Amino acid sequence: MTDEEIIMRGVQADRICSDPVYQAAWEAVMKDLFNAWSTSPLEDVAGRERLRLELDVLNRLKGKFAGYMNEAELSKHYSANAQ
Repeated sequence: MTDEEIIMRGVQADRICSDPVYQAAWEAVMKDLFNAWSTSPLEDVAGRERLRLELDVLNRLKGKFAGYMNEAELSKHYSANAQ
């Protein structure tokens, strides 16, 4: 992937993560999952594990977006210093 592609991917990730609709949806889904997990019966081990895995997947997705944004910043920095 070229520096330009890395930067564009980071810009797009930032645009998505900064969008108020995305942020509201993210918060609602996280809240719903956490509430379902925290109020689930202790005996429902499989259900609690599934909810926890869903929370983990969402956090991994958010981390991936953050990584794209960080890579873009690094590419911008290195491109500016190379010139």
